[in-house]
Amino acid sequence: MSDLSSLVRTCDLDDRVGVTIIESDSESDLSAKGSYPLELNSRRKPSKRVRRASETLVIEPACDLPTPVVEKNPASILKTIDLLGIKLDYGLSESIFLRVPLPGERADGAGCDEIVVYKDFFASGLREVIPSLVIEVAALLKVSPGQFSPTMWATLIAIQAFGELFSVEIGLDAILYAYSLRNCSKEESRFKMHPRQTPLVRASPEPLDRDWKKRYLFMKVSTNPGFPISWHRRVILTGRCESGESKANKVTEHPVEHRCVEFLTSEFVLPVTTIRGYDIMANQPGLGDRAFQLFMKAGEAKLNKSEHSQGPTSSDDALGINGKRKTPEATTTLSITRGPKATYSDSDGMPLSSQSEAVASLNPSASAGGTTKSELSESLKDVGMSVGLERLQSSLQTASTLCHHLQGQSSSFTEELKHERHLVAGLRQELSIERESVKNADSAIASKDACMAKFERKVEGFEAEVAKMKADYITLGKENSSSKEELRQVKDSSKEEVVYAESWGMVVARWELMRDWVEGKSTGWDLVAADREYRQAVTMDAKIKGLEPPTFGAPLDARVISDPIAPT
Repeated sequence: MSDLSSLVRTCDLDDRVGVTIIESDSESDLSAKGSYPLELNSRRKPSKRVRRASETLVIEPACDLPTPVVEKNPASILKTIDLLGIKLDYGLSESIFLRVPLPGERADGAGCDEIVVYKDFFASGLREVIPSLVIEVAALLKVSPGQFSPTMWATLIAIQAFGELFSVEIGLDAILYAYSLRNCSKEESRFKMHPRQTPLVRASPEPLDRDWKKRYLFMKVSTNPGFPISWHRRVILTGRCESGESKANKVTEHPVEHRCVEFLTSEFVLPVTTIRGYDIMANQPGLGDRAFQLFMKAGEAKLNKSEHSQGPTSSDDALGINGKRKTPEATTTLSITRGPKATYSDSDGMPLSSQSEAVASLNPSASAGGTTKSELSESLKDVGMSVGLERLQSSLQTASTLCHHLQGQSSSFTEELKHERHLVAGLRQELSIERESVKNADSAIASKDACMAKFERKVEGFEAEVAKMKADYITLGKENSSSKEELRQVKDSSKEEVVYAESWGMVVARWELMRDWVEGKSTGWDLVAADREYRQAVTMDAKIKGLEPPTFGAPLDARVISDPIAPT
């Protein structure tokens, strides 16, 4: 499988990916790698065929599949009652989860962990487990097993059953040697197996039901089952794998009757294969021959029963008195001629009450077998009828044949009635289960409604809280705006007061300096200390403001300057 994936890229029309034809140049490379060549439509458009050393591969331009329409992918016609009938007819286990598609669902719309299965799949032998060979082919083609036709399912199941029954190894290489896997038609993504010159098994000559595409269900599968689950729209045409010739020849060496699909998918074979969970290691030699003998014996018995039940009902001239088929001579001798109906009158014969008594006395003697021809004639004379012995024999023969036919019909009706009763019992049980499910669903819905009401009350409380918080937020926003306005006014007022205080201090300080100078008190000024304190204050202010420290010139002279205008 991994070798095949490295050689071929599948044509997935959903992703519009191009396809590369096999890159191997010789048959030896294919045989050595154990690969299985696939011929797929390529997006390239070469003008001629490409011939390889191993085989001829046809390269064609890619064509997208059209969008499926209702006619190509119809809705399922199966109902719930049909599902119950399928479970009863094929004895399906309760572990199999099947459901009827919804009105809007199609075959390519299976749900999560589901695949589509057609009704004919179960007739081919599908039960609890998907056969391993079907899984391998689906993984090889990278499509869902539900995209295989019922005939392809039956063929793959028959091939796997044959290999297990007669201990013959059959691989994908043998299948690709004997069959070509391709689309059923150009407009749909369903696939079939087209046999080549030497098919491994002989398919049934009976054609598929024309409405098989409308009879499908959805079956639950496990997570990661080993094959694609989703429906993939692809165009696939497999080539012939020459490495599978030897395995295919080992299969075709067996008699054709042992390779019949009808035999290999019967209840004489499948129960002793892994398809039905049988331990194949416990098989005894000759198991396939014994199964075939049982199959043929059952077929002959069924054929004899069918011929016996289809005996003539109204053609009484072909049967003898004992119910055995007569020779032509006997038929000529005892041919029945229907005469006119006998007419009765009181004057022609005895009264009707006497005739009844004579007939009653005639019946026991005739049934005992001890009545001679003369006695029968005398009895018939007593009855007053002009009836011959031949007509009496014909009447008895007709009655015997009719009774035999009615007995066969009665047994058939009894079997049908038994089946109908079994079906009705299953329907009643299913109805009881459905009623219990509806009851549980009603309880669950009531519980959910109570929870929803509780949640709605909580939501209403939360909405009230949110409305209150929203109103509080609006109020706080208004208060915040008012507070900001007050802070701005306070800031402006404080700034004005600071400017006022600074200006006032400067004016007062200047006046005091001028006053000291006028009054001659400037002789006591300490210029050195004032200059030092000034420099320290300016440097500290620069550090506080994060500025570079200023540079100063030479310090003031420390000597005391006499006031030029001071009084002498």
